[in-house]
Amino acid sequence: MKALRTPSVLAALLLLSPGCTTSRPAARDDVQAAAPSESSAQVALRGFVDAYFEEHFRRSPMSATSAGVHTYDGELRGFRPEDRASHLAFLKDRLAALPQAVDRAALPPGDRADYDILENHLRARILDLETVRSWERNPNAYLGFASNAVYQLINRDFAPLEERMRSAVKRMVVVPEVFAAAPANLKNPPKLWTEIALEQAKGTRSLYAQTLPQAFAPVQDAALQADFKQAQAKCLEAIDGYIRFLKDDLLARSNGDFAIGEATYRQKLQYEEGVTDSIDSLLGWGRAEMKRTQEQFSAVAARIAPGKAPMDVYRELGKEHPAGAELVSTTTATLEDIRQFLIDHRIITVPSEVRAKVAETPVFSRALSFASMSTPGPFEMKATEAYYYVTPPDPAWSAEQAEQHMSFYNRYALPLVSIHEAYPGHYVQFLWTNRIQSKVRRLL
Repeated sequence: MKALRTPSVLAALLLLSPGCTTSRPAARDDVQAAAPSESSAQVALRGFVDAYFEEHFRRSPMSATSAGVHTYDGELRGFRPEDRASHLAFLKDRLAALPQAVDRAALPPGDRADYDILENHLRARILDLETVRSWERNPNAYLGFASNAVYQLINRDFAPLEERMRSAVKRMVVVPEVFAAAPANLKNPPKLWTEIALEQAKGTRSLYAQTLPQAFAPVQDAALQADFKQAQAKCLEAIDGYIRFLKDDLLARSNGDFAIGEATYRQKLQYEEGVTDSIDSLLGWGRAEMKRTQEQFSAVAARIAPGKAPMDVYRELGKEHPAGAELVSTTTATLEDIRQFLIDHRIITVPSEVRAKVAETPVFSRALSFASMSTPGPFEMKATEAYYYVTPPDPAWSAEQAEQHMSFYNRYALPLVSIHEAYPGHYVQFLWTNRIQSKVRRLL
């Protein structure tokens, strides 16, 4: 289960163009305007934040689109070696400049939190580029980059379809370069990651072969349609070439370890999650919690079906699930029940009557996601739909595979997943976060 601001801000985007951030759009400048009572340190922080996001926005057009700022919708960069080197230098420069530009000690608590969040964000992006190096280790990153580059232009109606199609064609012209860059970058990935990429590649190809032409079919401009078909053919050729590379070349030499090491993992926990506990204490807590829940699992199973093995009880409960064709409608009804329960029992205030829309997971993400939340960017003015994605069974699967997959959405588990993703989970989190004035917290 994942919480995504939009599908464009998948791990793949973070791997290739670190830092899911956005720029300051003119329409929302009032949000960050300095109040008359602000100190010089606060004013300095606002200026630093605005300038940082403005430049990052330019460097990461997909991040800008996902945030609801559409200045760079027709551009695509961040995957070339020179892009990474320049971005790394920029991040290091901003990290060094932050304490020189802003007196953290002079900030009130809320702004001090923003300072720390931004500082950790910079450190995390540097760690990704310099140490984790997922662009070198994860072949799925390039598929995610190519998929999200165009999908984020069709999944929300933020501009006329013809305008979005023109932006998509401009990006599609660059997409073959993404796949051309991958073979030179990828070195000894874990075998599992290459196998996952081969699964995800089917969805990326389907996106370009079927989903995009269907989405843009209503556009009447013949010249634009011709440009699209020309770019589409080159993209499909590049995707097919990448699939051959994965299958015939990279898979056989994918012998790497997915583990990044304790020291790097400690840094990721600190920079990305704010967790500073020792690894040993986290492992100790996790093992104790696992033991507690296993005991509870066995006790509940014994109450439900005395004498039966706990896992047999679990599998039996898993059979109570909707049909694949009814997954979206069943999930929608489940959301309404949960939302009303929250309101009736005054558990939490839901600050909007707008519902999260349940939809099928995009085809290019289905190998890695059972359920996820995709919310619009904080600066999206028009297309403000939020999607709760659930993954239907693949039509090519056997009946046994489909049954195993749908058991995840059984009548007992589906409400738990929906609580996590929507009410009072990620969707409600999004509704409240969008009301915060802090640009740092809205974006990071």
